[in-house]
Amino acid sequence: MDVSEYYFRLTTECIRLHSNSCRKHSSFGDMINDRAELADSVTKRRAPQHIIKHLQMIPSKGGIPLEVEILESSSGKINRSTKVIEDAIGSSIEFADALSVIMFDFMVEANRTEVLLKIGLTSEEAGEYRKLLKHGAPGVKSIN
Repeated sequence: MDVSEYYFRLTTECIRLHSNSCRKHSSFGDMINDRAELADSVTKRRAPQHIIKHLQMIPSKGGIPLEVEILESSSGKINRSTKVIEDAIGSSIEFADALSVIMFDFMVEANRTEVLLKIGLTSEEAGEYRKLLKHGAPGVKSIN
């Protein structure tokens, strides 16, 4: 796939966070394989409007080639989650977008907002995106 610079930088931050959490060097595929089981329930943890805003701020399409090798079982789970995500946000998405939503979910869970400046967002964009990361599941109040 050819991805945007923001998307590419998000992948590298997710790889770093995943590597640190499992205490071994991980690949993008390793991180996706570990998170694939949660893919179809992401809309239960993240509000649809936050998923939409994430996809707007971190566009999938771009000019940077990105290869990812994942398990066939992970691919199936992600493909199934695509429909769930589409139903929740009211528009169609591609496989790369589903991977992006998985990364968003991972970032929220990791609660690592400081990485936003590292991936190249401006301070204003980082502030707006950080608000998305603070929100919990739909209907759950955030504690500030």
